[in-house]
Amino acid sequence: MRRIFLNDPITVFVVGLFLAVARAQAGCGVPAQPAGLTAVVPFLAQSTGASASTRESDSAQGTQRPLRSSIVGLWHVSFVMSNGTPFYESFDLWHSDGTEFETSSVSPLLGNVCVGVWKETQAGTIKLHHVGWSFANGILIGSFTLDETNTLAPHGTTYKGSFVYQFYDLSGILGQQVKGTLTATRISVDDTGQE
Repeated sequence: MRRIFLNDPITVFVVGLFLAVARAQAGCGVPAQPAGLTAVVPFLAQSTGASASTRESDSAQGTQRPLRSSIVGLWHVSFVMSNGTPFYESFDLWHSDGTEFETSSVSPLLGNVCVGVWKETQAGTIKLHHVGWSFANGILIGSFTLDETNTLAPHGTTYKGSFVYQFYDLSGILGQQVKGTLTATRISVDDTGQE
């Protein structure tokens, strides 16, 4: 059997990783992460240099399906708390059946997948009720809800809105509430991340 020593670089990395996340909570929105665990989200390129108007022009010529005024599709979303502090970022997938799937900029070790249901309450206004689990030291400590009201831009490539995040412990007692705003940009098949 091999002995594990702290001078082994892999062992040091793994031990450090476990120590770093030992006190973290998780979920798609994680306002209670310890300092230094906030995810760094790299720049997300949104196009190959072709403007949205060029892509829409191509659509009109039949080279691609036209953008519809619908939230259905894949989005890059940035959440900001009401005090101006970034909350988290995500990739959010809205389905035509009224369900939604999100993966956030939180480590998968902490839990970064959440799901929701949505409906259009009036033309261009979408209400979302979103749920997920929260963990600490790999142990389930509760759940959270994220409720959004979003307004889709007429061109269908962006939306903005407001959110309320609420964390509940395993007994269902509200432990934390965060409010803020969000902005989203549609990700299309033409967005390769290369200029």
